[in-house]
Parts: sequence; structure tokens; C-alpha cells
Amino acid sequence: MLNIHLTEKEFYGQLEISYNGLYTDSGNVTGIVKGDTLRGTYRYRHYGIETWHTIPIALLKKGHRLIMGEG
Repeated sequence: MLNIHLTEKEFYGQLEISYNGLYTDSGNVTGIVKGDTLRGTYRYRHYGIETWHTIPIALLKKGHRLIMGEG
């Protein structure tokens, strides 16, 4: 589930990724917008674990949808 606030130049919000109901990563996303690409960071915690992790994130705007990059 993704809930973001998007402007022409930046975005921020919350992202929750569920892995087949086994566990969930949840946290905050922030970044910049360049054309149809959103690039930023995802700061999250695994369900039940107190340690925070930070990884890069990329989303592609395609019509009214956002597609999360992999790699």
C-alpha cells in the first residue's frame, strides 16, 4: 500500500509492503520527481523488529499508476 503526497518536484508519504501475509515492511518514502520518474529513499522497519533500514526506491508514473522499480 502506498500513500504519497506528490508535487511537480518532490514526493513524500508512507509505504507498506506485505510478503504473502508472512511479514510486512512499513515506513516512509521521500524523494524527487524528474519527468515520469520518482527517485528517493525508503526508510522502513520489518514487522516486529525495532531496527530501521534505508534503501533507494524508484517509481515510474505510467498514466494514473505508479510502478515500483526492481533491481
